[in-house]
Amino acid sequence: RVIIPLSMPGLIAGAALIFVPVVGSFMEPRILGGRTGTFYGTVIEDQFVAVFNWPLGAALSFILLAVVLIILALAAPVLRRAA
Repeated sequence: RVIIPLSMPGLIAGAALIFVPVVGSFMEPRILGGRTGTFYGTVIEDQFVAVFNWPLGAALSFILLAVVLIILALAAPVLRRAA
């Protein structure tokens, strides 16, 4: 009853600190898994580098940016309340 509510701001801050770099990583799946899996970052990279479909790559990048900003905006009030 006491531990979880008091540790929640730290858990959310840690999740936000890990979430942002993980979303932007596109080389790690390539190095570790090759082309076996499809990840959002590698799809965006393929649109720019391999297929040269810049409008789709830009649209996918904007969607990813919007999702990240929404998630961080949802976490911000909890972090502000804890400070």
